[in-house]
Amino acid sequence: HDALPIWSMYLRSRQTDPATLAAATIPVERIPSVITVAGQDDQVWPSDLHAENIRSRRAAHGLETTAVTDKQAGHRTVLPGESVVSGGAPMRRGGTETADRRLGQLAWAEMLVLLAAGGQ
Repeated sequence: HDALPIWSMYLRSRQTDPATLAAATIPVERIPSVITVAGQDDQVWPSDLHAENIRSRRAAHGLETTAVTDKQAGHRTVLPGESVVSGGAPMRRGGTETADRRLGQLAWAEMLVLLAAGGQ
């Protein structure tokens, strides 16, 4: 199988009527604490743009959002202690294992902060 074009599956998933798309949108403004994690070299979908959309939607409701990004990380964030998964559909995921692990380490640190605060 050839790798799929950048963001092709994601773009196809959004080709639906506005009501269906709205119904599938997670109401992030109703969640007390949110951490977004985005590799800026994500080749599966524009995760960095969506992380910013989440931050903007929450900010409009007076809510803060912790954003964790890495310019060189791709689609797969690898948390400390995790193995790199190699299965799934053949596609370009972007990033490097080193960058994906670095993003995972940054994300893990923020998750620990959130847990220590009791999720608030």
